Amino acid sequence: MQRFIDSISSPLLFVLVLVSCASRGDFPVLEGPYLGQNPPGLTPEVFAPGIISMAGRYEGGATFSQDGQLFIYKRFYREKPDPEEIWLSELQDGRWTPPFRPSFDGEYGDWDFHFAPFGRRFYFTSRRPAVLQGATARPSNIWVTERVPSGWTEPRLLEYPVNTVDSYSGFPSLTRDSTIYFHSERDDGFGEVDIYRARRADGKYLTAEPLPPPVNTEYREFDPCIAPDESYLLFISNRPVDNGPEYDTFITFRSADDSWSEPQGLWNTLGYAGLPNITPDGQLFFFVGGQPDSSQTADIYWVDTRIFDQFRPEPRP
Repeated sequence: MQRFIDSISSPLLFVLVLVSCASRGDFPVLEGPYLGQNPPGLTPEVFAPGIISMAGRYEGGATFSQDGQLFIYKRFYREKPDPEEIWLSELQDGRWTPPFRPSFDGEYGDWDFHFAPFGRRFYFTSRRPAVLQGATARPSNIWVTERVPSGWTEPRLLEYPVNTVDSYSGFPSLTRDSTIYFHSERDDGFGEVDIYRARRADGKYLTAEPLPPPVNTEYREFDPCIAPDESYLLFISNRPVDNGPEYDTFITFRSADDSWSEPQGLWNTLGYAGLPNITPDGQLFFFVGGQPDSSQTADIYWVDTRIFDQFRPEPRP
């Protein structure tokens, strides 16, 4: 073997290396869970720096499928008419593919998405034309597609009452039993935008209800991220907070009687933390960090969800 290697000239070796790199578009060989990245501890870290999180670009919305073999995130380009693009990397033959645009992300604008904590179902918000109960709905609704051996299924509009004709719905987040949390602006809410929940029964979503105070208020509550076991909820709000930013990410815990603890702001722990997402196993938290008004300093961050244990309310006596 060594004689064979020694017999190859340096120029030929150089050509072989170039061909190998070109075939992957300079994307490195990544193997193992989470694109081969070592999971973080209790201090937030940039996810895949120089690979996924790139300088001079806005990345966010990171989400993994339940089997850990699909990774989807978004790139944001301020100079484009449709600034948000969905990108996918897939674990194939033990290696992660260079990111590419999935077939379902088309001309209409798709954003604010999550993989369900089961199977390979992908829920997302879209401006694509939607008809509900025989009428044209406002252009912001929740859709679902699924990764199957032949590719992605045709996106399907979620039925009423998750989507409604005269209000928008977005930022879907699901529990293991298919309960869906999302934000919407409806007449039965508490403020301009509120967080809603719909439980599934007999294969359908029958009702959608706004979460009660102290989750929803007269202010804006949006971008909900529910833990897979429904034990706690993360969301963003502009409710007043002493010495806090205009918008902060909050955490609230659900009790056995379905009540919610007083939401606590995470600014001092995470800084800016937009587009929250919890992995299907409930162990890792992804978010976009940096400066939301600058595409040069907004990257994907991740941290162990045990960081939230410090906010859990004391057990009731």
